[in-house]
Amino acid sequence: LLKERNRNRIEGVSAAAPDTSEPELHKKKKTRRGRRPSARSAKTGLDAVFSALMPGLDDGKLAAGQVRKLEAKGTAEPDDTESRIRLLRHYMSYEVRETPAVIRSRTTHHLWFVRNRPEMPATTIFGIFGRTNFQRSPEYITLRDEWLRQAAAQKSNKMVRLNAVEFVQEIEPDVAKQLLKGGMAIDPTVYEYPFQLLRLARSERDDVDKEITADERTVLNRRILDLGRTSLALITKERSEDRDANRG
Repeated sequence: LLKERNRNRIEGVSAAAPDTSEPELHKKKKTRRGRRPSARSAKTGLDAVFSALMPGLDDGKLAAGQVRKLEAKGTAEPDDTESRIRLLRHYMSYEVRETPAVIRSRTTHHLWFVRNRPEMPATTIFGIFGRTNFQRSPEYITLRDEWLRQAAAQKSNKMVRLNAVEFVQEIEPDVAKQLLKGGMAIDPTVYEYPFQLLRLARSERDDVDKEITADERTVLNRRILDLGRTSLALITKERSEDRDANRG
């Protein structure tokens, strides 16, 4: 959808631009109109640009033979992250029908990443748009429980905790808040913790589906302001220490 919108926007700009080409070029274009289009590649120029700017954008449905091949490779080489990533993107594609087998395979591969690569960013695994959870399904609960185990086992690992927060925040924002507050108690110097709490508070305040009183809105605004000040102070301190270290 993003690709289509941007393509339409670019094509609209191109159509509105004045024609500055030479007359001779128009003659050449006219002589070529009767030719059949080349079948060298199914991709347009814009498709190639998007693929270069956003790798993984086209990683959708695989053929059945490709799936079997990658699954076999993953079994033979359990640490083959590239095959697992490609399979996950396949199983998450809107073109792939949700069946018990698809959900089971998707959960298995996703669970492997949570257990073995918990520091890996979601965008690396799922592509430019990351993964969005739309419901509190058994699949979500299985993965959430493993994320919570990983965050508890690696309490001081900022990346693991933030990845866990990213996974649960849309479905269970209260769980995300607990993770962030726990992180602040362990390491109060990490600016990402109060900053993410700020984002959650702002989402709660601006949620059109949730009615809040004037007093509740005032409390949320104060919390957002306090968290913003804390985040800014921490990030300023971090940048200052980085500059001092570079000078030294």
